Amino acid sequence: MAISPNNAFVAGQVLTAQECNNFPFGVVGLVERTTGTLTITTTIGDLTGMSVTFTALANRVYKFSVLATGQKLTAQGWTGLFLTNAGNTVYAAAYATAPANGYHNLSYSSYLSGFTPGSITVKLRASTENNTSSILASTSDKLQLIVEDMGPI
Repeated sequence: MAISPNNAFVAGQVLTAQECNNFPFGVVGLVERTTGTLTITTTIGDLTGMSVTFTALANRVYKFSVLATGQKLTAQGWTGLFLTNAGNTVYAAAYATAPANGYHNLSYSSYLSGFTPGSITVKLRASTENNTSSILASTSDKLQLIVEDMGPI
C-alpha cells in the first residue's frame, strides 16, 4: 500500500487543506473491557462487548490494535483471536499456544485500507483448539480494541 506523506514545512509557507488532510486523524474508535473473564470454546464466537463502529473515509489507512491476555484451560492448545467485520469476514488474527493453565499473549496490530466510506463495525471473535480457554479482563489486565486513522494512502 502506498502512503501519501506530508512534505517538509518552511517558515512563512501557507498550510493547505491537502497538507492538513495528509496528517493522521488519530483514534476514531475504542472499546475496552475491564471486568469479566470471557470463556472461549472450540466454536468461534463474538467476544461480548468488543465491537466498535467508526466512520471510514476513502483512501485512508487504519490501524487496528488489539490488547489481549488469555489463559489456556484444561489442556495444552492454541487460542485464536480474530478481528472481523460485522459479517464475520476475518481481517486479522493472532494465535498463541499455551500449556494447560498457562497464559498467552494475543495482542497485535494490523494496518488496513480500502474501506468503503461510511459506517464500519469491527469486532473481536475467538476460538480454541480444544476444551476451553479464556480471555482476561480486569482493571490491571484490560482487553482493548483501538482503531486509529493513520493518514491517506
